[in-house]
Amino acid sequence: MKILRTVMTIVLVTGVLLCCMSTALAQGTNLGTIRGSVTDANGAVIPNASVKITDKATGLSRDLTTNGEGNYEAAALKSGTYEVMVVATGFKKTIVETVLNGSEIVRADIKAEVGTQNETVTVTGNDAGLIQRDQPVISSTLNNQQLQE
Repeated sequence: MKILRTVMTIVLVTGVLLCCMSTALAQGTNLGTIRGSVTDANGAVIPNASVKITDKATGLSRDLTTNGEGNYEAAALKSGTYEVMVVATGFKKTIVETVLNGSEIVRADIKAEVGTQNETVTVTGNDAGLIQRDQPVISSTLNNQQLQE
């Protein structure tokens, strides 16, 4: 009887610990991602462009290079305001500011302008519409007639 009670206690404690651990592991992280593509004015991709992503609060930066399709990605970033700077041969230096909240994925697609690297293009305000949240959501607006059909 004493052995049965000990075994049942061990099983019960193990079950409680497993439940607590699965809840703790399901919390996820609070780190987000900034990703995007670098293209020219005609929409052609710019491979091997230098991308520097800087946390404006801390000044810490991460240096990246676009791949063959002109894409870049910086994962495991803390929440905050970031400056994305792109430098490519034959193009003006382009700077875009974006805000990252929690574990979201933010797109910062950049259209580089032809020119020298001494010239800088800064995208702010309404022109910053190039920055979009990369979410697995499809949405649309329907009117009453479309709903009735």
